[in-house]
Amino acid sequence: MLLEIEEKYMEAERSGLLPYCVCNMCGHRFFLPRAHCPACLSSDVSVTASDVTGKLVAFTVIRRVFSEPVAVGIADFGGLLVHGNMTTAEGLAVGMEVRVAGASTSGSPLLAPAGRTT
Repeated sequence: MLLEIEEKYMEAERSGLLPYCVCNMCGHRFFLPRAHCPACLSSDVSVTASDVTGKLVAFTVIRRVFSEPVAVGIADFGGLLVHGNMTTAEGLAVGMEVRVAGASTSGSPLLAPAGRTT
């Protein structure tokens, strides 16, 4: 069962979508493929994908000496809150549209302002 869920999850990621799992018993939504729902432990889990763009609801910019600033954000993709590194630390504002621009080395989504290509 887990292998099937992982395959669907990876297929959605390769298509440029933001996949997540949904428990068909309790409706809990969660990231990263799992064979059982972390809320109710049901094995009735399916994979779906969120909206292509979301709204930035919070962010912070980390500034370190001798390093480029790094931004981390939380975005609302149709009711699914997603945290991830931002592709830029410049020009960010709460409420702006963001999109998934890939995945970071940790596996969490990279978020980019929707109107930009970087």
